[in-house]
Amino acid sequence: MRRWENDMAADVQRFMDTPLAKLTLGIAQAAGAALLIGLASSITTKLDNIQNTVNQGTQNMALVQRDVRLLETTTTELRTEQAQGEKRTARLEFKVEQLEKERANDRK
Repeated sequence: MRRWENDMAADVQRFMDTPLAKLTLGIAQAAGAALLIGLASSITTKLDNIQNTVNQGTQNMALVQRDVRLLETTTTELRTEQAQGEKRTARLEFKVEQLEKERANDRK
C-alpha cells in the first residue's frame, strides 16, 4: 500500500509540474485572492456606512443637546419675566384698589 501512495504522490507531482496545472492553480489563486479582496472591500464599505451612521447620530445628539440647553435657558427667562409680570400686576391691582378707595372717599 505504501508503494501505491508513493506512486500516487509521484503522479500528482508530475501533474502539478505541467503548465496546465500551474496555469489552473494560478487562476484559482487569483480568483481566491479576488474573492478575498472583494469580501474585504464589501466589509470595509459596510463598516464605513456604520461609522457614518454613528457619526451622524452623534452630531444629531449634539444638536439636540444644544437645543435642550437653549430651551432651558429660554424657559428660565420666560419664568423670570412671568414672575416679574405677576409682581407688577399685583402692585397695579393694589394701586387700583387704593385709587378706588380714594375716589369713594372723595364722593362722600
